[in-house]
Amino acid sequence: MNILFIPGNSQSVDSFSEQIGSSLFDKHQLTVFDLEGEVNALENPGPISFFSDLKERLLELHRFKKFDCVVGHSWGGHLIAESVAQMEGVKGIVTFGAPFIAKPPRMEDSFLPNPAVPLFFTKNLNDEQLVQLAKACLYNKDWVQHIFNGMKKSSGIIRELTPAAISTGSYVDEVEQVAKLSIPICIVHGEKDEMVNADYYGTMDIPTLWGGEVFRISGSGHFPQLENAEEFNNLLARFFEDLC
Repeated sequence: MNILFIPGNSQSVDSFSEQIGSSLFDKHQLTVFDLEGEVNALENPGPISFFSDLKERLLELHRFKKFDCVVGHSWGGHLIAESVAQMEGVKGIVTFGAPFIAKPPRMEDSFLPNPAVPLFFTKNLNDEQLVQLAKACLYNKDWVQHIFNGMKKSSGIIRELTPAAISTGSYVDEVEQVAKLSIPICIVHGEKDEMVNADYYGTMDIPTLWGGEVFRISGSGHFPQLENAEEFNNLLARFFEDLC
C-alpha cells in the first residue's frame, strides 16, 4: 500500500523516524508530508485561508501519489479530518493526539488542563519554553531532545495561526466529518498523554471506528509513535493488513 504520514504541530518528518525505518512496513511505500516545509512555502498565510491552503497542498500531493492510507499525528490528524472527504481512493485513516475540532469548538473538553497547552498556540518560544513543551508532551523523557530539535527548527506559523483560524471559524467541522466517514478510522492515544482528553472521543459519533475502540499505547504520552514504537507499529501493521 501507499501510505502517507503527516507530522504534528512544530514537528519535522523526523517525528516518524521509527516508522520509516521499521521492517514491519517493508512491503509498503511510505511518504512523510513535510508539514513545516509546506507551511513555510505558503504566500502570506493568514487565519482565514490557513487550513484551506494546507488542505489544497495535501490534496495536490494525493492526486499525484494516490495514497491508500493516511496517518496523522496531532495537527496532522486534524488536517486529515479537514481533507479526507476529498481524498478519493483512500481506504482508511489513522489519527492520534488529534481531538477533532467541532463547531463551535469545545477546547476545554478535548484538551486536559495542562499549563503547557497554550505553548502549542504561541508563535515565538524560547529554548526554556520549548523544553517545557517537549517534556509536557512526553511520558518517556528519553525523547525530549528529539522533540526539542523538531520544535527548534519550526517557524511557529502553525502555532500562531491555529487559534486565530479556530476563533474565526475558518475550518471544517471535523467532528461532523468523522461522523460521515465511510472508511475505517483507527484512533490511537498515548495512555499517559497529558495534553489530550481521551474521554472526548467517547462523546463523538464515530460509526467506522476500527476495532470499536480507541487504542491506547502503553508507556507513552503525546508521541506514542516514538515513545513506544514497537506497540504503535504493530497496531499500524494490523490496520494496514486489514485494509489490504
